[in-house]
This record gives sequence, C-alpha cells and structure tokens, in this order.
Amino acid sequence: MTTTHNIDGLGFADYMAYSNPDKDLNQEILDKLSQIETLVNKLKDSENLHELSLAKDQRLVDLYDNMQAFVKYLKTDIPYHLKIAITFTSDDGD
Repeated sequence: MTTTHNIDGLGFADYMAYSNPDKDLNQEILDKLSQIETLVNKLKDSENLHELSLAKDQRLVDLYDNMQAFVKYLKTDIPYHLKIAITFTSDDGD
C-alpha cells in the first residue's frame, strides 16, 4: 500500500486524512512547522535570545506566536483525530 507520502505502510498522516477527509490537518501541521522553521532561521546564531526578548524583537514575538499556534495542534487537533483523550493532572503535590 502506498501512503500519502509514497512510502510503504500507513502512518499518522494517513489516519488523520482517513478520519477527517474534509480537512488536510497533516498539511496544516507541515505548513505551520515550515513557518516556524523560517522564523527560527531569521534569528542569527550570534544573537542573544534574552536580549531579543527584553527588546521585544518582532522576530521573536512572531516565532513565539507561531509556536503557540502549533501547540493547539498538539493538544487539541491531533489527539482528537487520533481519538486519544489526554488528561492533565498531577497527584504529586505540585
């Protein structure tokens, strides 16, 4: 069987496409990751992230916003389509 990525076998992308054929969640995730990678690459290795943060550098703000948007996929969309219930509890007294 050939998958959506022309690789033998099935993967998460195939299951998500099957479970919700009207929405290409896999492509949305790949697009968001590509945006994040582009924003990371705009930062120079020699730049101090702490100083950029204090200066409220727009590149860092944009990166943060895009990473926060990606968290939605991780916490909501992906688990929903994989039919996984994630509970956030702590019983160790935190």
